[in-house]
Amino acid sequence: MTTRGSLGRKFLMSLAAGITLASLVFLVLFIEIYRSRLALERGNASDQVSRLLQVSLENAMLKRDLPGLQDIVSRLGKQPGIASVRIVNPAGVVRFASDASALDSQLSRADLGCETCREGDTHVLSPSNRMMRLADGRDVLRSVNPISNREACLACHGPAAVNPVNGILVVDQDAAGLKSDALHAAAAMSGAGLLVMLAGLLSVWLLLKRQVLEPIFVLDRASRSLAAGDLGSRVKIERKGGGDEIEGLCESFNGMAERIEQGLREVQEKETFLKALLDTVPDGVRVIDQSHRIVMANESYARQVLAPRGSVIGEPCYHAHGLREPCAPTLVTCPFHAIKSDGEPIRYIHRHVRSDGTDVHVETTAARLTITQEGIPQSYIIEAIRDLEQQVRFSHEQRLSEIGQLAAGVAHEIYNPLASIRLGLQAVLRRLGSGNVPAEREARDYLGMVDGEVDNCIRVTKRLLDLSQTPSNNLQLVSFSNIVPDVVSLLRFEAEHRGVTLDVNLGGEELRVLATDQELRMLVLNLTQNAFHAMPGGGTLAITGRHEGDNVVVTFADTGVGISPEALAQIFNPFYSRRADGIHGTGLGLTISRSIVNRYQGTISAISTLGAGATFTISFPRADAGEANETSA
Repeated sequence: MTTRGSLGRKFLMSLAAGITLASLVFLVLFIEIYRSRLALERGNASDQVSRLLQVSLENAMLKRDLPGLQDIVSRLGKQPGIASVRIVNPAGVVRFASDASALDSQLSRADLGCETCREGDTHVLSPSNRMMRLADGRDVLRSVNPISNREACLACHGPAAVNPVNGILVVDQDAAGLKSDALHAAAAMSGAGLLVMLAGLLSVWLLLKRQVLEPIFVLDRASRSLAAGDLGSRVKIERKGGGDEIEGLCESFNGMAERIEQGLREVQEKETFLKALLDTVPDGVRVIDQSHRIVMANESYARQVLAPRGSVIGEPCYHAHGLREPCAPTLVTCPFHAIKSDGEPIRYIHRHVRSDGTDVHVETTAARLTITQEGIPQSYIIEAIRDLEQQVRFSHEQRLSEIGQLAAGVAHEIYNPLASIRLGLQAVLRRLGSGNVPAEREARDYLGMVDGEVDNCIRVTKRLLDLSQTPSNNLQLVSFSNIVPDVVSLLRFEAEHRGVTLDVNLGGEELRVLATDQELRMLVLNLTQNAFHAMPGGGTLAITGRHEGDNVVVTFADTGVGISPEALAQIFNPFYSRRADGIHGTGLGLTISRSIVNRYQGTISAISTLGAGATFTISFPRADAGEANETSA
């Protein structure tokens, strides 16, 4: 409402000021022109009166009727509008005057209307009319008419060549009448002009109000509503035909508002998608600006520090380290200092402090992101934070999951020996119950069979215990020649159930490496079960081992469905699972396998042809590499 009144007043005041200024200029010009015109007409009238007076004066002079001449001058001076009448001789001396006090006074050539005339140059005078201000401050219109020397006057005034002028008639008319007439005319004109101005002003104002101001006020309200968040705000367009500029402006505003609404909706949808995407990431993610403040974080990070996400946004990143000021780069890895503007991402271990004061050790991967905002380059640090305790839990859960899958096979391996033991013992008991004591040799055979089957049960449980034990921190001399058969024996029942044929060929040499027994068993278990999953309809898994120079190489080649090139590039990533048997796995088996291999300076690779199986190859440094080199030498 304030904008509307202000804009209306501005239009009205500007319009009024413009019209008033133009009217004043016109009025001044009119007064001056009208005054000049009146002066000209008065001058013409005065000139005519002067000529009549001149004839009367000439007649009186010819008759030498000087009293009559004075009487004519006196009576003429008493006429309305006449200020004075004087007759001066060629020398400028007043000889006759309507005002007796002016007699014998002297008039200069300038008073007679000739600024450049010298004294005595009366022959150059010519009739004139001009405005003059007298000594008493009055403005008069002075008419000067020289009275020429004629033949009838030669007797008194001498030859015309010597005295061309007998006298000069000077008539002063009061100019106040001229001003009064001009002002009255100006007043009348001003009144008429004022009425015309008001009428024009009103017409223009109504036109502007309807055609310009009202649409602008509607646009103003709509734009304010749009700025306040009402994205549905639009301007109602009244089609008047012709499509003027204001109508085009309203259409442009509606189009702009539509695009803004659509753009904001897309931004909100993308923002919602981005938040949902970040929240699905199991690792904590936070974005830090140049002032070390967190500008974005996902729910996983909020759970890591045991704080609501809303309270995390905006706080300094170093609060997570229990600090009240930025980290010292010489003591703590700070990505702002460690990563150059074009540097590669870095990975490091940190200790974060939760909101309850407890510590959590995390593995952080940080990268720098530089974008341009409002024409200014802005640098951000993107951190992916993994809870190491949670990673340990995932690893442990993976191990328990894989061991759980072994339960059926282990039960089968143990069930068969126990069944044999039971049959042998039942046979002995039947003999004893019937009173027939079995022969020593027969009893020995039964008891020997029982003892052997018990050994089988012990070996199976030992293999299972070896697999489930916590890895040692100390390196051990471990042989794939022993580990692979032990793990495969635990999976034999699962292989039979899946229709998988196991072909194990480890050569004749010990495939020894320095590692931990439990982790290598887990490695073989993961790769073997991964091959089982790739052969839902059965197939063959060939496990081969050999020495290649200073390395021990073990391959797991299956005849399964194979892996696409796109998936092959991601199979070692955490939580990536594309099992051919249709079961959704944890996606950690191959990730854990790669971690185990990397821990002992080994390598792992995979090659595959879609539909023709896959081959996984692991390679470790030989434990007896030095001895092998000496032997070959």
